Amino acid sequence: MSFNIKGTGMYVPEKIVTNDDFSKIVETNDEWIAKRVGVKRRHISTGETAADMGLKAAERALGNARKRFILSKPGSLRSSSIS
Repeated sequence: MSFNIKGTGMYVPEKIVTNDDFSKIVETNDEWIAKRVGVKRRHISTGETAADMGLKAAERALGNARKRFILSKPGSLRSSSIS
């Protein structure tokens, strides 16, 4: 069995929380977090579920695949029927 990846997509929530933001509510600092966890900032959902975020990523992947399909098959009637 073989397959081809035709498009990829990703999504992250807009709200960003930095290590400095965390240090205002928890006794820690950027250096401590970065050294132990390797994270400087993270995207935080303020109401979106994992399903919501997955859907947005999937929509972007399909859009990416559609663009690649249209570019690889100029003039194809099928390329314009993908929505």
